[in-house]
Amino acid sequence: MLLRILRKDLRRKRTMNIILLLFIILAATFLAASVNNMVTITGALDFYMDVAKVPDCIAIVLKEEGEMPCDGFLQSSPYVTEYEAQDMYMVADDEIEIIVRKRGRAV
Repeated sequence: MLLRILRKDLRRKRTMNIILLLFIILAATFLAASVNNMVTITGALDFYMDVAKVPDCIAIVLKEEGEMPCDGFLQSSPYVTEYEAQDMYMVADDEIEIIVRKRGRAV
């Protein structure tokens, strides 16, 4: 009985069923494209981290006259395979001076 009702309904409302089918196909296409994009981005992120040499750990150490105080430890430690030191400059907020000029003179 239900099968007969379904057959009659499908015959009568053919255009509505075609539109519904097109929307389902479009939604499935968008879903497949977004899943593919997420898989691609996940793989590319790991590759980018390797190429950019993003460190696993960052330590900020104040430099003493000429050499870093932790160089000896890093060179002798069996757990550290490689390390890199970069200079960093800090500006404290009390060293910043903002000068506002209005009509040619400083305020």
